[in-house]
Amino acid sequence: MPSLAPPQPKGLWQQLINQPYSPPPIRAHQLLFFGQYDQAEGAYHALLEKAPGDQAYIEGYLEAILRQGHPSDVARFETKLAAFNSKQQGTAKMVRLRAEALIAQGKRIDARLLLKTIVDAHPKLDKTAIDPEVRPWLAFCAEKLAELEVLGEASGAGGERRDELLAPARATISARRASAHTNDPAVRERAGALGP
Repeated sequence: MPSLAPPQPKGLWQQLINQPYSPPPIRAHQLLFFGQYDQAEGAYHALLEKAPGDQAYIEGYLEAILRQGHPSDVARFETKLAAFNSKQQGTAKMVRLRAEALIAQGKRIDARLLLKTIVDAHPKLDKTAIDPEVRPWLAFCAEKLAELEVLGEASGAGGERRDELLAPARATISARRASAHTNDPAVRERAGALGP
């Protein structure tokens, strides 16, 4: 009778994709990551019933509601958010999600004021704490939301208007390429000395 070869050890990736079952918290995160928001909402809700104070479940639950993207979901997001205490509502992620809910309702000024609370809580994010030349190269919460607004408007605009909307970003990119912060003459000299 021929002897059977011993099973070969599986690599980590094979172990992961062949797992018949993921623990509920990991499964909830996976659903959220892969955009299955209605299923993720149900999974996080079940976890919240077991651990009502768990901030990761609260944030995931509300994010899943908000990401479904319908006006009724935004209203439902705000109703659910109101059920949690102020400390739970006050994390940086929750502030960003609340700002996104305001953006979805067209309340851009309110969203900017809300996001400012993150900067106020973390002074190092304020532009006064960063080199003025470098500051325009960086994007934090408020800037990212503003960029999304510009890109949304530019995607439906004609050529001339699109160029006008994108001109500030293009100028920032050009300034960065020419800046002394990103150009070391010694490096350029060494690179120029290299032969074919």
